[in-house]
Amino acid sequence: MSASPAMLRLMTDLRDVKTSPPEGCSASPISEDDLFNWEATILGPSETPFDGGIFSLRLSFSESYPARPPRVRFTTQMFHPNVYAGARARARVC
Repeated sequence: MSASPAMLRLMTDLRDVKTSPPEGCSASPISEDDLFNWEATILGPSETPFDGGIFSLRLSFSESYPARPPRVRFTTQMFHPNVYAGARARARVC
């Protein structure tokens, strides 16, 4: 069975985030067997109200990725104008 376009893209994204992670961010699949569900961590930027914060997220990708963005949910309680009640992000995260 061949990998779907979404799975191929997720494998590329995983390789990229492992070899060249964005500053203050980390992300990886929750399980080696499931590339469609990831955990991520964002460190609060210095000199902001979020300085020193460690924010955890869950990302759920669909077979339509990358044409459709992942569903993002903060698992750390926080207040931010771009995060809906229920911890869903409504803007690009990284």
